Amino acid sequence: MRTHLYVEGRAPSRPILQSARLTSLNENRLVAFGMELVRHLATSYGGTILAAAEYKSVVHIWDLRTLAKLNTFETTLDFGGTRLAISPDGKVIAVGAWARHGIAVYRVRDGVELWRRKDLTNVQYLDFDRKGRRLWCCFHQRPCHHLESATGETVGTFRGTKKLWENPLGFERLQERSQDFILLDEESRIASIPKISFSALGVAFSKSEVCISEVRQPVRVFRLSSAAQLWRHDPPEGVHYLKVAFSAATERFVGVSWAYEKGGARVLSHFDEKGVVHPVCELPDSVFLTAFCMEGTRLVTNEGTILETQSGRIEGQLPF
Repeated sequence: MRTHLYVEGRAPSRPILQSARLTSLNENRLVAFGMELVRHLATSYGGTILAAAEYKSVVHIWDLRTLAKLNTFETTLDFGGTRLAISPDGKVIAVGAWARHGIAVYRVRDGVELWRRKDLTNVQYLDFDRKGRRLWCCFHQRPCHHLESATGETVGTFRGTKKLWENPLGFERLQERSQDFILLDEESRIASIPKISFSALGVAFSKSEVCISEVRQPVRVFRLSSAAQLWRHDPPEGVHYLKVAFSAATERFVGVSWAYEKGGARVLSHFDEKGVVHPVCELPDSVFLTAFCMEGTRLVTNEGTILETQSGRIEGQLPF
């Protein structure tokens, strides 16, 4: 077993909201149970199953309610992009690779490979649709593919699409292109939303709104019915939001921000109905990867810590 240390940027000057309990839990975070450092986290909006993967290949499956490990198996997962996805029911995962392995889907309970598309290489982004019946696949310099998740058969393609997100609470979809976002209801186009950066970092939906965070830019929220901007949060200079989600418990958007210029710790915050940000807690410096889960009410980190997003309270610790 090897122990890895990863530090992204410089340490912050002083923790401002970090709890003593959260610090103590992670001071002794040696890699355990034969696991390498976790480099990929995949959850679904309403699901309770987590896929946590090492740098390449090995994927571990966890139950976020019981904190039990359900399985560990080898895949052809490759590092880079967003190449690991889990279905809403937690029964299958999809993995992608840059080179010869393409895209494959595995059954969670036994790690059996169900299908593979070796022709679909240069994978950059994977995600299941809201029902888990289709798999969205985006690539470097080729059309986005819409696949049957049960068979891998191509259902359709979309040119110029870099990433896309579906509303788990409705029927809307947001597609990122080079210059704008296209907001659709089913297949009917609602509007084009101009981009203010070269890439989105996070997208989240409520029943009536969509929240978009972009690289080195503000967080913006738009009305789904018309794409009218409802509010905009401008973080301090040198800060952007790496992740956003919608909490079903509070009916508010939440996010994880990071000072990309100075480096340091991530901060979990929630937004009120006017876009005013309310910091919840600062995460340890060693946290470099997070994923929202359980309808936006929980946040899991690369260290296995599960936090309640409204209070920052620790709800559990997976033995990563």
